[in-house]
Parts: sequence; structure tokens; C-alpha cells
Amino acid sequence: MTDPSARKQLRLATALLFTCFLPGLASATDPSPAVANPMHEVCHVLATQILSPEMPQIELRHDGCVVKNGKVAAPRYGFWIFDSAQLSGEYAAGGDLYPAIPSRGSIRVEGVRFMFGTMPGTDYLSKVQQAPLALRLLYYWDRGMKRLKIDHAVVFSDQLGMFSLSASLLLGFDPTLAGLAEPQERPAAIEEVSLKLDNKGLFEMYAMGPVVSAVGYDADPEPVIETWKDHHIKMLDLVPPEIAPASTADAMKRFIADVPHPKGVAELSLRFMQPMSVVQLALGGMSIDEILVRARVESSYQP
Repeated sequence: MTDPSARKQLRLATALLFTCFLPGLASATDPSPAVANPMHEVCHVLATQILSPEMPQIELRHDGCVVKNGKVAAPRYGFWIFDSAQLSGEYAAGGDLYPAIPSRGSIRVEGVRFMFGTMPGTDYLSKVQQAPLALRLLYYWDRGMKRLKIDHAVVFSDQLGMFSLSASLLLGFDPTLAGLAEPQERPAAIEEVSLKLDNKGLFEMYAMGPVVSAVGYDADPEPVIETWKDHHIKMLDLVPPEIAPASTADAMKRFIADVPHPKGVAELSLRFMQPMSVVQLALGGMSIDEILVRARVESSYQP
């Protein structure tokens, strides 16, 4: 049986950690506990540097925390809001502690919705959305190899479908939680990536927004998108079969032709012969055929 005095000491230590790392949620009596839980420090950074200023409800746990009613600024405009997010992680024995990211971690987010602004009307529209998203993510960080392994990051909705991503990246820096939130370029390269989409409206609602934003809102984007589609379908016709087998090229062409309404399940896997710069890929500096000649490609599309 556990000694009652030991239980009392444990409760006291937990209270001290809670008041130290999440000021404002309780009254701190000792701002410097002897031993800090590094995952609680990660949660503190999450609350103060990544989430929007409104203080969310945070419950600390031994391996992380649960955040309720949180809000994160979107890259261009608006916010992502969520009902609850569970963050858990583990630091490798003998490895770096905070501010380094945990050696392995997982995130589970429920009730994710997009909020277009901060006015009462837009707040109401966000609350009544009938197709909130859920997110699951597992990752592993190998500091010696500087390799970040993302294992099945999944966004899904019963009404809208599912999108998943798995990837292996080589980073030219030691990531920290606060550093990952900074809007500056960081050297990173992709070794391999696998994508899967089971579309029931998810693509139209969330993927087409960034596409239209890239084209611009001051003109009709449809002709630009159609020209882009025609160009890349023609590029795929020129890719030799030793680089992309006929079945792979055909699947990609059919998927592109169906944009903005792809149907059913689409999968794409790229394993690069040499790691590819994330910045170069993200900025659209390479066409599909230029990417394919640098990777082993598998693709399928089943409307």
C-alpha cells in the first residue's frame, strides 16, 4: 500500500510544477521546483508561444498535457480552433532535454475547425460546422542522424474523408518546439514521403484554398488551374516508363484531371535517390517530371 505521506508529497510536487509552468492557472508559491518535468516545459511553450494569446484550459499529465479550447493562427489568415489536443512525448535516456524536442511524441486533436476571423459572426459559423476534423500524428527524432520520422500523420472526418502523410526528413539543425514555430527558412530535405487521400469533400474544402490563394483572389483562378492541369498531364506523357511505370503515370494523370473534385482513394509514394530540399519543393520550383526523375515513384488512383 502506498504511504499516505508519499502520496501527499507527490500531490505537492505536481502542484508546484503546475503553478510554475502555467502561470495564471494557479497561484505559485515556489517558482523554482527542484526537478522539472521536461514535457511540462514543452506544454508551457505550446501554451505561450504557439497557441493564440487567449489562455486555453490545460491539464498536465506525467508524459505531456491535454489542451482544451485552443486556437492557432493560420499561415495567411484566420485561425484553426480545436476542442481538445493531447500531447505526449518521451526523451531518450541520456539525450538532450528541453528545449530540444522529445525523442518521440504523439499528438491527438479532436474537433478541429477553421475560423475565418474573430468577429462574433465568424465565431458562430465555426462553432456550428458539422464536419470537424480530427488529427493523429506520431514522430521519432534521431538526433545523431538528424532524421525526423513522421509516422502516419492523419487528418480525417467521418463526413469529409481522410488524408495521411508519412515522411522521413533530414534536418540541418536541432529542432526545438519554439524554433519550429518561427517563420524562417530552415535547412531540411525529404528522403521519402507517402501520401494517401480518401476524398469525400476534404480536398475541396481544405486543399483548394491554398491553391486559390497561390493564384490570387483578384482574378478568376479556374483558367489558371486548368492550364496547370493540362501542362502537368502533358509532362507526365513525356516521362519514360523506366522512371514512372505506365500504371503510375496513368493514375497521376487521372487524379490531376479530376481536380478540383478527385474521387475515391489516391496514393502517391516518392523515395528520392538523393534527399530533396523541402524549400525547393514547397515553393513549386520544380515540375512533376523534374521531381520524378529524382525519385522512385509509386501511385494509384481508384475513383
